[in-house]
Amino acid sequence: MSQPIRTVGRMVDLLELFDVGTPTLDIRELVSMSGLPKSTVLRLAGDLVSRGVLSVDSHGRYTIGAALLRWTRLAQRMWRVDEETQEVLAHLVRDLGETATLYVRQDLDRTPIASADGRHAVRNVVEIGARMPLTVGAPSMVLLSGDPHIIERLQDRDPGLDTESLRARAQAVVEQGYAHSEGEREVGAASVAVPVRRGTGQVIAALSVSGPLSRFTEEARRRAQARLIEAGDLLSGRGIGPVGGLL
Repeated sequence: MSQPIRTVGRMVDLLELFDVGTPTLDIRELVSMSGLPKSTVLRLAGDLVSRGVLSVDSHGRYTIGAALLRWTRLAQRMWRVDEETQEVLAHLVRDLGETATLYVRQDLDRTPIASADGRHAVRNVVEIGARMPLTVGAPSMVLLSGDPHIIERLQDRDPGLDTESLRARAQAVVEQGYAHSEGEREVGAASVAVPVRRGTGQVIAALSVSGPLSRFTEEARRRAQARLIEAGDLLSGRGIGPVGGLL
């Protein structure tokens, strides 16, 4: 990997350390969380601050810079689902009680682009735009079912990956029309997911419901499967809005 590419990757890694739970970080925390030398973190952070991508508050702590507001608005416009799709998510929550989410594949990860929180006090909360692994969880199996060749690239990144299991689970989605998982990405959580397709049959997204494993009884899971398949067919038939052109 060339030095410029490595530098860009490290800058992105630093930015990804910030989220709603950790909106500000000092140099010590950036060094600890990134695993990079302090001199490297200081240089990268300084470059990001000079471009407005990071900012330093009155206490000397770093946070996301105002320059990202322009990109945030652009991303929200480009990756927006339409109101009808958001209504489908809301109806799933109404009928099933659990958090409903729409995921897309971004290279070798999956990313949620729309979500409606479950109506229980204890529920799964999904952070829109967060990168999640494409190797675990029901939504990942659905996305892999649309392009099993991605598994080979995942293996290149992680030679120890159980590709045989991934291929079998992706094929099961093709045959059954859904996937389910228990405690794979998050201990104590469960999810059920189905494909959303374009007119050609290509899988463009995964529609899922997720919540505490204790509520995903066999009966609840079967009900979720049936309701998700219905919703997935609806979205496949009518589309998911402007974002569909990017998928």
